[in-house]
Parts: sequence; structure tokens; C-alpha cells
Amino acid sequence: MHKTANVLAKLPKSQQPKAKRALQEIWMAETKLAAELAFDAFIESYALKYEKAADCLSKDRDTPQVAAARRDELTTAAQASDPIAIGA
Repeated sequence: MHKTANVLAKLPKSQQPKAKRALQEIWMAETKLAAELAFDAFIESYALKYEKAADCLSKDRDTPQVAAARRDELTTAAQASDPIAIGA
């Protein structure tokens, strides 16, 4: 993902694998709340020592939330149309 690469580029190589996993938790969150919590955890973990990386991510605060909300909507719609899920 483009944003992930931008954030990782602002971190030392030794921090990138851990940060990449943390960023994936944001983008792959199942719910909007989970995305927000993962986002806040990333900022809290990296803002003090790696301000540029945290700022880069903070610029797009709504992006992970929008993606998670869209996933919620798609999942709900798929479940509503699934004959097994609705007991048909």
C-alpha cells in the first residue's frame, strides 16, 4: 500500500518490520473501532521517537476508518444476501 511505504520510509530499517505489522492491523481491521484503536496505538508507539512517521500517518486519519466502515457495510450486505446466513 502506498501510505504504508511512505510511513515506513520515515523509520529506520530496524523498526520497519514491527511498524509494518502495526500498519497492517489498521488497514486490515474488521471494524471501524478496531481500525481506530490500531491507529491510535501506532501513533502512541511511534510519535515520540519517530515524529515524521507518525505525522505522515496522521495526515490520513480518516482513511483506515473509511476502509473499515466500508468493509463492515460489505460484510453486512453479503451476510444479508447469503441464504445460509438468513436461514433459507
